[in-house]
Amino acid sequence: MTTPVPGGTSGNFFNAASAWTSGDHNVQNNYFTVRFPDPVETAAQKLGKVVLAQWRQEAALRGLLDPEPIPVRWHARSSRESGDHLRLTGNPIEGSAADLGSFACAFLLLRQRRLVVLGGAGSGKTTLAVLLVIELLQRMREGAPAPVLLSLASSRPRVEHLATWLEQQLLREYPYLSAETVRILVQDQRILPVLDGLDELPTADRPEALLKLNSALAAGGSLVLTCRTKDYAEAIGPASVLRSAAVVQADPLTAQEASGYLLKCATPQHLARWQPLADALTRGPFSPVARALSVPLLLWLCRVVYERPAPDRLPVRLTNPCSFPTAEAIERHLLHALVPSVYPSGPQPPPQPGRKASRRWSKEDRDQGSGRVSRWFGYLAGHLKQRRKPDLAWWELGTSMHPLSRLTVIGLVSGASIGLMAWLVDWVIYTLAYVVGPAPWRMSWPASGVQVGRMDVRDIGLPAALVFALAHGIGVAFKGTALEPSRVQIDIRSGR
Repeated sequence: MTTPVPGGTSGNFFNAASAWTSGDHNVQNNYFTVRFPDPVETAAQKLGKVVLAQWRQEAALRGLLDPEPIPVRWHARSSRESGDHLRLTGNPIEGSAADLGSFACAFLLLRQRRLVVLGGAGSGKTTLAVLLVIELLQRMREGAPAPVLLSLASSRPRVEHLATWLEQQLLREYPYLSAETVRILVQDQRILPVLDGLDELPTADRPEALLKLNSALAAGGSLVLTCRTKDYAEAIGPASVLRSAAVVQADPLTAQEASGYLLKCATPQHLARWQPLADALTRGPFSPVARALSVPLLLWLCRVVYERPAPDRLPVRLTNPCSFPTAEAIERHLLHALVPSVYPSGPQPPPQPGRKASRRWSKEDRDQGSGRVSRWFGYLAGHLKQRRKPDLAWWELGTSMHPLSRLTVIGLVSGASIGLMAWLVDWVIYTLAYVVGPAPWRMSWPASGVQVGRMDVRDIGLPAALVFALAHGIGVAFKGTALEPSRVQIDIRSGR
């Protein structure tokens, strides 16, 4: 394309973005624009695509969008209860999980784009976090941070900075990223951390985590945090609320909302199976089944458990007062089917580009895995019930055994290990003596080796077994629980 140029003087023009030349015939001869890609922007956009593919697949596996989300309503919490000053947070936000577009718009209008999501067990906090990440990623434009959903349970706020922990999690979850790229993305605030489960941290660490989060966000940045309502209220007492963050809390589902959701999820051919339960919910909004299905997790489980048609598995059985007289009975019935309902079956989906490859499971794992997982969870649940604490520590798993049995096992294992180690050392010494020693020594070597082994067990193994068993027993007696192993950091490169 040519364009006349005033005057007849030939010349060249250039700037950072464009260049052109003009000749004596008053005609523009060349025009072009030079634009160099920003590596930080390229990395953020690629990470956004990887995370979007990840949580789209996860939402499909969980049935969060099939055919639509559970209509959980989220109302704004009063700043006096658990929020910050309105001048710092901006206008309160409210919305429904069934209209994530409006909810995401309200979040983006917050002054600092910080949000705390509260609710009870099974109220849909994690579901909202997943759906919000998907919605924000679909709206992601140039210069915007990439939302990344991470579990807060692995953090150690007393010994690890938020940025350091965030970098480690990104490198673990998305191994295609380099350490330098991750560090730049975090420092340039091109990551929007969506941290799920403040309540999954030990109780003593939750106030410290809030203090460290506020410290890390002092220079700016966005954040989404989920937590159970009661645990958040207890944590902000000795610490502080998340500064400049709006707070929303889940409302229980009404009987009408639960009824409508079940009918919308049913196909036209199966409406007759769900209609009696839906009618019972509408007629009895305070019935046991209505109170049970007011929890989003239990409503979703009800749909999943009774999704496949079977003559002896009709959803209306939940309304039977003889089989399920209370909401707690319905809750136990549905939670009993949780693991078989969510445990993966069938072929595993292909690995996602840019993600850490998951372990491939065999046909035996698919066929029998849910039963084994149910037994494992049952054991852990019994262990926590015995301890009367919600926190699980691996070194305390043995406390579910009888104290005398536990002391016996610890003593035998410790004594056998130390006795075997001592015998191996003596065996090496006797072997060297057999090779280089005089003839009489060689003739007595086999019998002497056996005798030394017996002496090691008697003189070293048995005392060690007694010492370790008593030490464990004394520790449990004084502390009331198993001894916690100490954390030791060793720098191999420097030799410390």
